[in-house]
Amino acid sequence: MRKLISIKEFTNTQGVFGEAAERKEVSALEGDSVTLHANVTEIHKIDLMMWMYGSQGAIIAKLNGKSQLISLYDVDDGRFGDRLQLDSQTGSLSITDIRTKLSGDYQLKIISSETSYRTFSLTVHGEPLTFNKFRALLSVYRDNLFV
Repeated sequence: MRKLISIKEFTNTQGVFGEAAERKEVSALEGDSVTLHANVTEIHKIDLMMWMYGSQGAIIAKLNGKSQLISLYDVDDGRFGDRLQLDSQTGSLSITDIRTKLSGDYQLKIISSETSYRTFSLTVHGEPLTFNKFRALLSVYRDNLFV
């Protein structure tokens, strides 16, 4: 069964992103790919970018902006597996074949001359129920006759 995913983005901006906080919602279905956009245009000016997951802030991805060296990590229960991809040019995190167990908070920490944070809250919703009239079959018997 496919499920709808809603992502709400909250930004705490200092330096890199300017002063205005923004909020953005993104939706997808379970099984699709989702990209959390870092919105960084000059990645080479960043010292370190870290993506963290959950209330404990487990590090799931790192990017050294100057060397563009990428490191990807999984959490203890292995829920990410090989689903994570980090774009070395933009710092955006993609999650392929998204599942309900990947719900939670994703925080991006960007360290340069100042430190900036961006938080994505990922929520999975069920797919609406649809009725397929071609699969429905109604059998009625009356006086031993099939109608």
